[in-house]
Amino acid sequence: MLKPSEVMLFDDPEVPTTLDELIDVTGAESIQYPNKLECCTGPIMGVREDVTWAVGLEKVETVEKYADIMVTSCPFCYLTYERCQLVQENSPDVPVVHYPQLLGLALGIDYEELGFDNNRIDASVILGFMED
Repeated sequence: MLKPSEVMLFDDPEVPTTLDELIDVTGAESIQYPNKLECCTGPIMGVREDVTWAVGLEKVETVEKYADIMVTSCPFCYLTYERCQLVQENSPDVPVVHYPQLLGLALGIDYEELGFDNNRIDASVILGFMED
């Protein structure tokens, strides 16, 4: 996020498309789904962890209906969406990857070199998509 948006002129704050475009150039497909633009609430994790996990899990459950992998450029989103699945029982196992990991694969960098072993939810399913 770059603020104030009227000064930075980086992306439309109401309908941002930059991450979608960056995902698309890797050969992956960015999709639209309900609540896509809602905040993960990661910044309030230290105060209301219960809210962060609930909001995160709701989004992950939505993503599970539409996509196989979640890609994020925000460290808070990454932590929230991955961790909420690990701390709550019966949650989905939707892999969450950092955009640079996706970009690295698209550029031909080896999976292991991109730090995927640090992802807590196995993201190796991405290899099948990147080979197509």
